[in-house]
Amino acid sequence: MSMNAENSTSDFTRDGSFHPVAERAQEGLQTILQAANRQKKSIGISVAVCFALGIGYLALAVPRYTATASLLIDAKQVGMTATSAFEGALAFDTGAVDSQVLVLMSDKLAGAVVDRLQLTTNLGFVNPPRSVFGATFSWVSNQVDGALRWLGIADPTPRYEDLPPELQKLVVVEQLKYYLKVTRNARTYVLTIEYTDADRMLARTIASTYASSYLEEQLESKFDATRRASLWLDDRIREVKAKANAADQAVQAFRARNNLTEASGRLISEQNLTDANTQLAVAKNDLASAQAKYERLKQIVDAKEYTAAVVDSLTNPNIAQLRSKYLLSAKQNADITAKLGPQHLQAQNARQEMLQYEHLIFEEIVRLLQSYQSDVQIAADRVANFERSIERMRTANLADSDAMAKLRALEQEATTYNTLYAGYLQKAQDMLQQQSFPITDARIITEAAIPLLPSSPKKLLVLLGSLFLGGLVGGGVAALREFRERGFRTSTQVREELGLDFIAYVPELPKDTFKLHPEAHAEGKGSRSARVVRPANPGLEVVLDDPLSRYAESMRALKIATDFRFGVKRPLVLGFVSMFPNEGKSTAAKNYASLIAAQGERVLLVDGDLRNPQLTRDLTPQATLGFVDLLQSKEKALSDVVHIEERSKLVFLPGATHKRIAASSDALGSQAMIDLVQKAATAFDLIIIDLPPIGAVIDAVAASRFIDGYYLVVEWGKTPRSAVRDMLIA
Repeated sequence: MSMNAENSTSDFTRDGSFHPVAERAQEGLQTILQAANRQKKSIGISVAVCFALGIGYLALAVPRYTATASLLIDAKQVGMTATSAFEGALAFDTGAVDSQVLVLMSDKLAGAVVDRLQLTTNLGFVNPPRSVFGATFSWVSNQVDGALRWLGIADPTPRYEDLPPELQKLVVVEQLKYYLKVTRNARTYVLTIEYTDADRMLARTIASTYASSYLEEQLESKFDATRRASLWLDDRIREVKAKANAADQAVQAFRARNNLTEASGRLISEQNLTDANTQLAVAKNDLASAQAKYERLKQIVDAKEYTAAVVDSLTNPNIAQLRSKYLLSAKQNADITAKLGPQHLQAQNARQEMLQYEHLIFEEIVRLLQSYQSDVQIAADRVANFERSIERMRTANLADSDAMAKLRALEQEATTYNTLYAGYLQKAQDMLQQQSFPITDARIITEAAIPLLPSSPKKLLVLLGSLFLGGLVGGGVAALREFRERGFRTSTQVREELGLDFIAYVPELPKDTFKLHPEAHAEGKGSRSARVVRPANPGLEVVLDDPLSRYAESMRALKIATDFRFGVKRPLVLGFVSMFPNEGKSTAAKNYASLIAAQGERVLLVDGDLRNPQLTRDLTPQATLGFVDLLQSKEKALSDVVHIEERSKLVFLPGATHKRIAASSDALGSQAMIDLVQKAATAFDLIIIDLPPIGAVIDAVAASRFIDGYYLVVEWGKTPRSAVRDMLIA
């Protein structure tokens, strides 16, 4: 149950000034946890059912065993045995390794395994054991097929024994592939082969056979590829050899027809022309040198520069000898002239000798000039001869140019065929070596062993999955129930749906607390005139009997909220209302009044439910007068009608004691009621009125003229939110 405080207004609207003291419920996760706590029974049942189903599945399922073998794709060996550089590079390609996974899962390899193990006749493989669930499903499927065949909708399904051998093998291959799993370990060259079967020995045999069959298939594929390539190369070698021979013969015949003789890969005429050009260049250099010497010596002779001529002609022995004598006479002339003077006879003789030597040197230079002129003429003739010879050779070579071009084309064709023929011969030799070198590009690194433990069903996984599934189902059921929930569960719902301030959760009291006290009946019957409050059941005095209970604590929270809202205002008139009967309103009003009275305040509790005065029947069954009598008769005083609770000093004013009053709203809203409350306010600090449910009658609205605040009590999860909201809005 939850309770709310409200101001004294006819439409129960909130004034925004009241703030609850109790802590607000946390949002988000706390809301989910609260909903789970409310629906824990549904969740628990779902988890238990799913867990039981999981245990049943483990008990009835057929255990299966998985055997594992591992293969290593050896990239180095692939490079050694590759028939081309492209094949060797492909071995390191990730796509090439992944392709081997598809090879292992191919129908061809599965067919080889079936043939080696003769699985088509293995009844344990063809008809494996089934679990109860599998057998049941198979039976249902057969019954459905039979019904469809009977109706003529489906064709009859042939039995395995009636199929031809080819179809039997196809069925077994598909079944074999269904339980086969081939994976690549991360980015390595290791491939893992896993096979699952109910027979652990058969699982191990099939996994091992798959690994060995894969290796044999690799060898066979390499041998077949090499053999087909060798046959193709043999045909190409014979063809290319014939073309190469024909090209060589064409070259020789063309050379013989055109008289094209070669030496060191060149024609003789080409070599002669090259040599002549070289000799011509040398001859031209000699002519230029001879002409330079002749021109220089002629200039000396013409200018009669003997000294220069002598200097320039030191290579001539005669001139060198004359020059030595000339220099000796010149030295003597210089010495005598220096000692005896230029007119001395010996000086004159020396100068005469010098003149003679100069004359002799000149004559020798003239003879040398004639010799240079002769050398120039000879060099010129030699150059002319070479030029004429080269012109004749060039004219002859021009005639052979077309023949040479055709010869070069024929030679190039012959060279191409010879190179191709040599390459084919080398490739054929390599393939012959590979045929005698049986190395595969894979090897077994882990042999398949007999599995000791079943791979399925995984007990822990099944149990955890069943618990998880139970949690999901339970959560879904709980969410559905919460979604369909129409009552109030949280304080947030109260605030959001009603716009009221939430005060406290009031715990539900045990049913035995509402059992009547036997002594209460006895005392009520024996002392009808005693004006003492005697609760008919313990539920009406919980705060007095168990002040540390949660119920008493919620009443204290209610008192703190009242003090926080109204402060020290006294007297104070409060009304307790609910939406429907039996929601705990009267019990809460009585316990709250007893709590306040026990703390020393003057409290008057009024049973304002004139149509169903249940509080009067439970507290004062012996009462003969109520506040209705006070309203109808001015002669009676308040003190003549009230009853006192001895333990808390609570003063209780009964309601209608004789019969129900039809116009109860008129009585509560009358001026007499207002006067009664005002009169009681002079003697009491707090007046608490237990009003009828607002969903049945409008008495609470009629009493709003003199009530300072209301407390609305709703039953947790039971009171419809829409009904309360519509009533407050109306």
